[in-house]
Amino acid sequence: MAIYKKVATYSGTEPISLSVAKDFLKVSGSDDDTYITELIEVAREIIEKETNTVLVEHEVTEYRRLFPTVAPYEIQLQFSGVLPDGETVTFKYKNDEASTVTLTQNTDFLVSQYNGVLSLTPMGTNSWPSDLYIETDSISIAYKVEPMGKIPLPLKQAMRLLICHFYDDRSAVAFTKDAVELPLGYRRLISTYKNYFF
Repeated sequence: MAIYKKVATYSGTEPISLSVAKDFLKVSGSDDDTYITELIEVAREIIEKETNTVLVEHEVTEYRRLFPTVAPYEIQLQFSGVLPDGETVTFKYKNDEASTVTLTQNTDFLVSQYNGVLSLTPMGTNSWPSDLYIETDSISIAYKVEPMGKIPLPLKQAMRLLICHFYDDRSAVAFTKDAVELPLGYRRLISTYKNYFF
């Protein structure tokens, strides 16, 4: 599992436009346009992190401490989606001399995809290098990933619910005692799209 990750940039249009968000919020003026635009990004980022599924194209770098030691030695990447055409994974590790070694896709490792889940497996000896210098960021894996086809409507609806929640409730504290989470609300919408990674 990744020790930590960096999501450097994202590109493309948000899954929900400003006009769609304003229609859902029943907002006709433009005074809150900047705030609502920020809420669209916040909602999308929350759903991406909770489902491990990208909704826009991202550049991601994952850091790991160890190689898998049990066959099939698979490294599963955190974010589900597809690699854009022509893009390759940049895979580096530090050897026991503390030098950075770059592994080559389709020579040292293969990238495979199943139902949007991206994973790496070693080639040649069918195991990862044994000269790893072990520290927190011994291994770095950089890749671009984009959504796999059309974004599911339930995830867009989950975004709308989050946007509405943050727009209506601008404080971290609520003073109503009877508010309850709807059983068919946000969590229900994202539950079947959650991808677990190891």
